[in-house]
Amino acid sequence: MWGDEGGFGGGGYQGGTNYTNYGTNAGFSSPQLGSQEQRGGRSRSMLPVTVHQLMTAEQHDDAFLINGREVHQITFVGRIVTVQESSTNILYKIHDNTADPCEVRRWIDSDDSTADIDKRSECREGVVVRVFGHLRSFQGHQNVVAFAVNPVTDFNEVTFHILDVVHAHLALTKAASIPMVQDTQYIDLSSVGSVFG
Repeated sequence: MWGDEGGFGGGGYQGGTNYTNYGTNAGFSSPQLGSQEQRGGRSRSMLPVTVHQLMTAEQHDDAFLINGREVHQITFVGRIVTVQESSTNILYKIHDNTADPCEVRRWIDSDDSTADIDKRSECREGVVVRVFGHLRSFQGHQNVVAFAVNPVTDFNEVTFHILDVVHAHLALTKAASIPMVQDTQYIDLSSVGSVFG
């Protein structure tokens, strides 16, 4: 699916995923509706998504809905198609094979450490990366403002991300079908079932 996997050594998952956990299940994380931190009425949980989900998200004012839930912070995995650097930001086009490439803008901070600069230099065309950011819209065009773009060093992270997206989608669509659910209620998502049966 991603081409040459030769750069991903080893056979075990090395825990490359370091985004905010939005649940507490042993296997996959479940987006638990009652556990989301709220600031100003906006959900602050991290939702794993595909580029297709980002590009087809419904926009209401300045909020975006995916699977009927407002999202703020997202994460996705894809291959960098193009990189355009300027003095203030880096514009990536990232493709995950679910839709046309997504524009991802990462602002450059003058206070970046040497490690941040080295990580930025690793993010070049053809590299598979995990993006952490916010979905935005400018002149009717949806894009992502990234607060982190990290190279994927273990291909198992790609597989994990795909399974995590499927699990989150099923959990959210199942939760949305439960009658009389309020945002402040805790919903037991164990009834959604396991991805493996």
